[in-house]
Amino acid sequence: MQMYRTAGVHSGYEAMLKISQLPSLAGNYFCYTSNIDGMLQRAGFDSSRVREIHGNIHRLQCTSASCRDQQGTSDAWVPATPVELAYDRATMMADTTRTPLPRCRNCQTRLARPNVWFCHDTDYVYHKSADAISRAYQALCDDMEERNRRVLNPDARCKTVVVEVGCGLIIPSGRVEAEDLVERLGGTLIRINPVDYMVPEHPAHASIGLPVGAAEALTEIYNRL
Repeated sequence: MQMYRTAGVHSGYEAMLKISQLPSLAGNYFCYTSNIDGMLQRAGFDSSRVREIHGNIHRLQCTSASCRDQQGTSDAWVPATPVELAYDRATMMADTTRTPLPRCRNCQTRLARPNVWFCHDTDYVYHKSADAISRAYQALCDDMEERNRRVLNPDARCKTVVVEVGCGLIIPSGRVEAEDLVERLGGTLIRINPVDYMVPEHPAHASIGLPVGAAEALTEIYNRL
């Protein structure tokens, strides 16, 4: 947890933030991330435009999805004090004699866990603000698709650019979303990945694979705009 909180924001985030602030975009951007570290928000991105599909490690939730608060709803929360756990470095087991394990703030009986979606996780709780962000993201995509549908001249349609950064093949949720979005809206896919930079071939849109790291690629893209 401490490592996630103190990790540095590299220059690629700074370049990406500058790109999002370009007047030509007029605020029409969204970050779609499978990362759980909250780094985009730390870099300065508007949290209402960051869709975290796998949750956020800085939030907590009950270990049971059936747990309810006083209003009868389930939700995750940001603890008032960051969780600090002492642990045995040899076994990686928590040392509860030095620091207690966090408890659910609602039921006070079960343990609390990070609000992170593990694959096939049936106890993951959707955060209320994350649900609103998801709807806003979908609304932006729907609006762009509808505007493109009404415009007959292809040159007058929305110029969509999807910049995919560091999405791998083991859990390919980011790659799938990027390819689906370009397929749906047209435009250009830029895939930045030192290893898995291969891009699909499609006659209706451009795809560019950059076999370099995120900081180098994003900084160079910004410098060329």
